[in-house]
Amino acid sequence: MLDFNVPGGKLNRGMAVADALAAHKQVPGGAAGLPPADKWAADALGWCIEWLQAFFLVADDIMDNSVTRRGAPCWYRMPHVSW
Repeated sequence: MLDFNVPGGKLNRGMAVADALAAHKQVPGGAAGLPPADKWAADALGWCIEWLQAFFLVADDIMDNSVTRRGAPCWYRMPHVSW
């Protein structure tokens, strides 16, 4: 996931977690003003959301029998990967 599907995206979903938490807690300065423990937890949840989205992209590629995604070969069609 990290090599083929997560990089190249905008990562908006993951970054929005810390912003949403800061807005919910009314933290001055937004996500940058979160306490370290809250920032870590928000970032961890953000990465989980990005991985879930990457899984959805892989599932979509498999269902559609896609050859490329974002101009590169799909992860399961990479010639150097042996399954």
